[in-house]
Amino acid sequence: MAVDDARLGDDEYRIAHNVRNRFGDLRPTRRPLKIDGGLDSGNGSVLGLLIAAGGTGYSAGSLTITDPSGNGSGFAGSYTVSGGVINTVTITAAGENYSEDTTIGTSHAGNSDAAIIPTFKNNSVPFQAIYALGDFLIIVQRGAARFKHRLSDTWATLWDSSTNATLLLDTNVEHVYIQAVPPGTSSFAYTSVGSSDQVVLNTGVVKRTRTVAAIVVQDGINQPNLISFSSTDVSSTVTMRKAYTFAQHGTTLTDPITATEAVQREYVPIGKQMLFFNGKLYIISPDGKRIYHSVSGRPLDFVVAIESETGVKLSSVEADDGADAVSYAVSYEAITCIAPLNTESFFVSTRTSAYAVSPDYSRPLFGEPTFSKKYLFGASVINQFSFVDVLGDFAFIDAEGLRSFNAVQQLRNEGRNSAFSLKVAKLFDGIVQTRGAAISFDNYTFFSVETIYGYGILVFDGTLRKFVSLDLLKLDDDTTTAPIVQFSKIDTDTTHEIYGVTSAGELLRLYAGAKYNDSFVQTKGFQVGDIRVEQKPIQLRALMNGVEAWEYHSINLSESINYSPNGTSAHGSTGTMITGSSFVLPVEKIPYDLASGTEIFFTGDSTNTGGTFTLTSAAVSPTTRLTGTLTSTGTIHKAYTKGFVKFDASGTLKSSLISNTRKSDTPGTISKTVVAPTTSGVKYGETYPVMWNNENKLQQFLFSYQQGRSGLKLSYTLEWNTSGAVSMITADTLDLTPKNPLMSQAYGSNN
Repeated sequence: MAVDDARLGDDEYRIAHNVRNRFGDLRPTRRPLKIDGGLDSGNGSVLGLLIAAGGTGYSAGSLTITDPSGNGSGFAGSYTVSGGVINTVTITAAGENYSEDTTIGTSHAGNSDAAIIPTFKNNSVPFQAIYALGDFLIIVQRGAARFKHRLSDTWATLWDSSTNATLLLDTNVEHVYIQAVPPGTSSFAYTSVGSSDQVVLNTGVVKRTRTVAAIVVQDGINQPNLISFSSTDVSSTVTMRKAYTFAQHGTTLTDPITATEAVQREYVPIGKQMLFFNGKLYIISPDGKRIYHSVSGRPLDFVVAIESETGVKLSSVEADDGADAVSYAVSYEAITCIAPLNTESFFVSTRTSAYAVSPDYSRPLFGEPTFSKKYLFGASVINQFSFVDVLGDFAFIDAEGLRSFNAVQQLRNEGRNSAFSLKVAKLFDGIVQTRGAAISFDNYTFFSVETIYGYGILVFDGTLRKFVSLDLLKLDDDTTTAPIVQFSKIDTDTTHEIYGVTSAGELLRLYAGAKYNDSFVQTKGFQVGDIRVEQKPIQLRALMNGVEAWEYHSINLSESINYSPNGTSAHGSTGTMITGSSFVLPVEKIPYDLASGTEIFFTGDSTNTGGTFTLTSAAVSPTTRLTGTLTSTGTIHKAYTKGFVKFDASGTLKSSLISNTRKSDTPGTISKTVVAPTTSGVKYGETYPVMWNNENKLQQFLFSYQQGRSGLKLSYTLEWNTSGAVSMITADTLDLTPKNPLMSQAYGSNN
């Protein structure tokens, strides 16, 4: 977008939404899948209480709540009185899912009725963190943490206000920071030598305990939590505890993670952003201005200051000899991001500048390095989640848009900033980035940014080394998602999945929805290169391939009972099924609308064959009741059936003409029907390789623009809402050479 679109290459385009072009065509992307079932929704939570009338004759007590809908739960509160009049009310638990008709009462009756009016919060609970490790996904909401295996549909509680409540983090902080660290590599006792410039092993002292492998969870206010996962192919276990404090360092404790009693050499200070780099864990101080660092090879041991003879901490006062005593500051400003580089240095960004920080082993302190910094540039990463490795280079989101730099070159030459976002710079005209996130996944780099089109995901293809799309996300129910504020990914030998959380409290598995996104592309500008020649549009041809039906698993039963077509709710055996009778099927909420006549295919097992449920009434998302008939000789059951919906790939392809950078009103937007393909199977006598007879999988479309506006430069838009990919675009025009340009004729001046 930064250059004249007439100068783009034949394989380039001005702008595209929700497409990929790695394989030479414009392929649509799947919509995100919302996976926050079982998490805190925040909908219907009691936000506040207003004492409209204090009443008389009351005694202090607890508040009661009555919800006519029967869906609300979890509210708790109390009230106080003065002279029998209710004067204060307190919410101790907000609950959720209460209706607007909910009323508040009291545990004790009064002589004259009081009136307490509730107000409700009707938006989702924001996520404070999302983190993936192996096959596990961890989220934090309102200080509570939950996790699940990627193959599970159920979230398990790590801690909340009622489970492991001592681990509950601050409910109001914007971000909770999570970092996995390996076990310590050193278990030998160490002592300081001479002027504390080095350490040596002390074989006369009992070996120390190794620091454990753990996931460190920080909120900047409370002592950090440690999580440990242990899993096999068939089961998993999780243990958790508070990280040990400075006071506990050197004391005998039984570690719940290792289940052993030992003298613990662990101490993790309270902090915020974290980085594990070259055997050390770095933590940003609660005020954001200092960098704490662990003992080398012992990521959970921050007692760097040790006595020369015994190797134990210098004192029992954390303020004197804790992590802060040997901390490092790059400037007076708060740190916004700490991240690894592909050198011996690591990256630190403050609110106005960026630095490369290097451990300095020439001037050690207690055998650990001190630090030096090199100024990189006057730009700032907006937050911890907006710095990303792009094929050995590094890119980040700053207030003005996107930037990149090569760490090796940057450390040699201060002026080596690259104009990474030059070709997409116009997307950021007049916009200041205040939140965002970035991640590399499947050789793509995704940047969640605000643009002139609104918040979206700007996609950089690392294989093509080009920006290829601005993804504007909608869910399967056609609602627009809020801006993504943090990414995470599960990237193992067997699966590759990318996730995001939004500012509105949505948890999304990206590009995994049932439907395809509405895709859009504006072509390059077509001109002959002679300013004397205008072009009259004639027609545009577009070729689509891959137009084919697809299935998607998205319908699950919500009750653990068998269902048959005659409405009987439970069966001890398969039996003979009666077809054609309509009944209501309870399911988990559906993510998209289903028209009457939609077929849902339920799988079965060796005993129960499943069936096909055909809707006799339309279902509107997010309903949990489907009306239809079951056609099968088997039953369907929550324990062993999963529902698939078939989409037939029909849709529309729309095109518009852009003449001299303005949309032509004639003929306006032209719409064409994408025909659902038909399959007739394999013909008799076919030999290997077998070719399925898929009709209309390849479709050509002709758009006539003979009534369109002529211009020096013409371009076209295409928009489609189905699975097909646009593989070829051909524009036919007629050259016109007016003796006097129309604008000159209109204003008739040589001045």
